[in-house]
Amino acid sequence: MKESGRMNGLAKVDEVFRDRGKRARELKAQQKPVIGYLCTFTPVEIMAAAGVMPFRMAGNMREPIAEAGRYLESIACPFTRSVLDLGLRGEYRFLDGFVMPHACDNIVKLYDLWGHN
Repeated sequence: MKESGRMNGLAKVDEVFRDRGKRARELKAQQKPVIGYLCTFTPVEIMAAAGVMPFRMAGNMREPIAEAGRYLESIACPFTRSVLDLGLRGEYRFLDGFVMPHACDNIVKLYDLWGHN
């Protein structure tokens, strides 16, 4: 019995993960600002205190990288390439902005590319 309940819990986690932006889009529809971020160095507590919904941007390793290959070389980290790819495809269109701290060279490059696209 316990195992069944655990599987239901894992199924719920999988459901939430598959549509990570659902709650953020709901808040956006209520006129709440949603700001994306990439890194644990981002001060999400300050963002939340300012009335902003912080949204952790993440790649989707289940999908092939199609668009980002035009902008980032294949040796760039897959996480950064995937985040850029999702952004180019409009997956993060609901964001009002984003915070990208200087965590690594790939994220700095992503920031530059995001600003041009």
